Amino acid sequence: DMKAELFVNNTKLSLGHRDLVEFAIILDDNDKNKDILHEMAKSKCPQIRSHIASFQGLHSKTYHMFLDDNSIDVIRSLTCHATSYSHMKRKDLDRFISIGDSEITSGILGNLYEIVEEYRICKQDWIYKKLVNVEDPAIRLELADSEETPIDILEKLIVDADVDVSEAAKRTIDRIDSL
Repeated sequence: DMKAELFVNNTKLSLGHRDLVEFAIILDDNDKNKDILHEMAKSKCPQIRSHIASFQGLHSKTYHMFLDDNSIDVIRSLTCHATSYSHMKRKDLDRFISIGDSEITSGILGNLYEIVEEYRICKQDWIYKKLVNVEDPAIRLELADSEETPIDILEKLIVDADVDVSEAAKRTIDRIDSL
């Protein structure tokens, strides 16, 4: 467990779990808090870790610690903002995609530019080829609804077993053809 104490004018207050959760919430995402945020990121509490993982101004070592985290909430927080991708490798994306969580996938799709162009983690086609095969129809539907999805992927989605995915892919191809 984490030992936390607050000192004010030589007066000590021991902080418990609830205090630490509240403390994590009120801390600002700035340089002066990087060290304390890193220490708090070591918490056994996923609620604290996931909140801190949503910050964009963390130490590199903190991001790397989160990349190995198994909490779905931490991974969701990590994949929702572009800054965390500067610390990722393709193997991290592969692991996150293989989880098959629609919120994680939405974060990845929402940060495609950073993943592909800015940080050059992988090619865009690699991501789409991974996502077209996930079991969750919500993820495939998100691909089928997007004009950013490559035509070859949309063509695969036209024959998807889920009727919503199939129809969305057809509509998207029709929209693209009419442009």
